[in-house]
Amino acid sequence: VRLLDDHRAFDLDEVDAVSTRRVGPATVPPSILGVDQRSFVAAEWRDLLYGLLDGPHAVSPLEAQRSATKPAQLARAPRAGLTIPDTLITSDPLEAGGFIDEHGGRVVHKTMNGPRDRLLATLRWEERHRSDLARLPLVPTIFQELIEGPRDLRVTVIGTTCYAASIEGGTSAKHVDSRLDVDV
Repeated sequence: VRLLDDHRAFDLDEVDAVSTRRVGPATVPPSILGVDQRSFVAAEWRDLLYGLLDGPHAVSPLEAQRSATKPAQLARAPRAGLTIPDTLITSDPLEAGGFIDEHGGRVVHKTMNGPRDRLLATLRWEERHRSDLARLPLVPTIFQELIEGPRDLRVTVIGTTCYAASIEGGTSAKHVDSRLDVDV
């Protein structure tokens, strides 16, 4: 199989591995105007992409992609011997409010994913967010007990091997999400 894009051509026989994260739909060129043609082109690219991800060179096949969701990870972590903070995933404003009150407001809240066009950071709970709880029925949200420490550990598990990175805290108490703290 040989593929060509705007920048290069490559032969899939020369590919040693394919690693993916958050697979999305294929982009159809705007020059293809017909609905049926757009659907056909998108389906062809989708089938090729999914075939590659399930193929013998896949580092992260589709099943692994599905298991990369936060609820699945939270369910697996204790079975792997990891301790997770007290966690609630809900779309119920009353349940969320009770969880926040139970933890004295020492909570973070975050999305399970995020829109493709921007990063929605994990945020510390602030009482000014209370009015936003009324919008929870629109989309489930993760609430977790706030765990503070001098570092953020990011761990990726592939098979039985763990790859860990320690992100040392910066001087900014503003960010609970180390990806946004330029002082780390």
